[in-house]
Amino acid sequence: MKILSIAKSTAVLLLIVNLAFPVSAMDLARAETRTDLAVSTFGVTGQGVIVAIIDRGIDWRNNDFRNADGSTRIKFIFDMTDNTGANHPDNPYGVGTIYTEGQINAANAGGTALVTRDAVGHGTTTTGIAAGNGRNHATAKYRGIAPNASIIAVKFTTEGAPAHDGQPAEAPFYNPDLLPKAIDFVRDKATILNMPAVMLANFGSIGGPTDGTSFISRTIDARFGAGKPGLVFVSGPGDEGGMPNHAGGNVTQGQTTSIQLQKTVAGTMILDLWYPGADRFSVSVQTPSGTTATFAGPATNTTSTSNAANGVTIFHQGSSVPFYGAQNGKREIFMQITGTGTFTINLTGTSVTAGGRFDAGINPSTIHTNNRFLTHIVPGNIWDGATAFNNISPGDYVVRTNWTDIDGVPRSNTGQGAVGNIWTGSSAGPTYDGRMGVDMTAPGDSVFTTLNPTSNFAPFRFNHIQDGNGFYTRASAVSAAAPQVTGLIALMLQKNRNLDAIQVRDILRRSSRKDSFTGPDASTTWGHGKMDSLNAITIVAAGFEGDVAPRPNGDNSMLSTDITQLRRFVSGLDTPNGATNEVQRIDCAPRSTSGDGVINSSDVVQGRRYVSGLDPTTLSGGPAARPSVTESVMSTIERAYSYFFFAR
Repeated sequence: MKILSIAKSTAVLLLIVNLAFPVSAMDLARAETRTDLAVSTFGVTGQGVIVAIIDRGIDWRNNDFRNADGSTRIKFIFDMTDNTGANHPDNPYGVGTIYTEGQINAANAGGTALVTRDAVGHGTTTTGIAAGNGRNHATAKYRGIAPNASIIAVKFTTEGAPAHDGQPAEAPFYNPDLLPKAIDFVRDKATILNMPAVMLANFGSIGGPTDGTSFISRTIDARFGAGKPGLVFVSGPGDEGGMPNHAGGNVTQGQTTSIQLQKTVAGTMILDLWYPGADRFSVSVQTPSGTTATFAGPATNTTSTSNAANGVTIFHQGSSVPFYGAQNGKREIFMQITGTGTFTINLTGTSVTAGGRFDAGINPSTIHTNNRFLTHIVPGNIWDGATAFNNISPGDYVVRTNWTDIDGVPRSNTGQGAVGNIWTGSSAGPTYDGRMGVDMTAPGDSVFTTLNPTSNFAPFRFNHIQDGNGFYTRASAVSAAAPQVTGLIALMLQKNRNLDAIQVRDILRRSSRKDSFTGPDASTTWGHGKMDSLNAITIVAAGFEGDVAPRPNGDNSMLSTDITQLRRFVSGLDTPNGATNEVQRIDCAPRSTSGDGVINSSDVVQGRRYVSGLDPTTLSGGPAARPSVTESVMSTIERAYSYFFFAR
């Protein structure tokens, strides 16, 4: 087993010891990701960190979200589907209803019950995977990745739920325009609580520009990224993998390119196609009955056209007025198609000066449907929001295919990938602009986690695990993988609250492990490999380049005290501690290689750049060997000169 070179020697020793621990009391995902090894090695549990789940609500009564004394771990619930409290004086967002920790505790103690609920059940399972503490099981076997984290629940969407078992029905709700307020709510509360926060948006499907330029993607990029410590955003790529639902190619001047697609599911299917704003396409659609309708495009890029014929409605948008708030200079052809059978979309290049490249997606098209393109099929089917440049996008692989349900009946979930392999529905890259699209993967198929016993998930007993006493149910797909990575990020932020989203993503990529399924190289399916919590926390524990005060481990920040200590090392007044990675943190220049194996004045200069903000802080790495000399054999006068010169 390869241990990263920056690991502390004590961590290596603990790792060897922990490998001998039995895993029979752990759910498979925690063992598979080496989360429990990370916990026992570094003592991380998510304490002091907010896990914010932007999903379908939460079962606020559930013991898995309470402390040992019965008090809630949920700091706030923001129900954006209910505007009853939109005008409350403590709600500056103008939408939704906010519930506080005090209100939740009072309700749990028998006071006024909260109106908000997780009718679907998805928000509760998501929260349980990321941060449930497993109190509904005698051994906490089905606890989440960060069981001591504080929780913020934002009810942002719902598919709706039927009435069942005395529970009322719930209507569907989704308004992507509310995402900025959802994010701002979590950020504002994290600031008030003085806690770092990781947010997970656990929803989304194929459609949109898929290149990081949409309103949702730009919202994410504006609020997270380099130089914004303690705030991280996660959204998985989607569940559209394994299907031919992305068509791409080129239309040439005066020629027609025909795209065939098969629609087998009744209802409306969406086709969303993008092409350069400098080009002009005319469009015709041939239906399964053989009838053809031609649709005119907009005359300019500041206008749009809409037409309907033969069960097809088309919106042809100029590059300045596309849907999704895209800012990519592309035109958009947005179709709503009814009926079933084989449809042919004919694109004719009336004026092609920018290459004529097109990319199109269809929705719905998952492993549960058979809607598909028949021609011009290309890789890539990622949810648009996950293509944000500052997002973290985890895919999903299989960790379990068999279980025994609560009634003692053996169950299986086969035909969707072997154990250890990618789940066939996990969306893959590339993005429309050519980026990888997936950062890494987690074992989300299948895991067992917290059940809301009053939700729409509750009647499906075949999904409830035998030893869960009705409190734990099966979760799968990317929706079960992304919260594991979210929980890991909470552990990372507990270890170093100053990490920003880009640093966290870099650690996740660097720490991911490869095996025979992933192959040796990064890919658009696996990203950089499989989630490994121990590797990730080991990297975080190594600290930042130049962070040397107080000795010997630093404090995860760059201050003037670090410059003073760097000068002492360079001048030979202090000797690096061989029991830690102090040498690597001292040796911080050149920045491009995280040092050069020599401690000299350039390390002080680089440290001052970190402190002054001229360079973003960098995680410790580079040469691990301790130099035999600090730069050269220095005389007492040279040492004194060095110390006082660099003090300026």
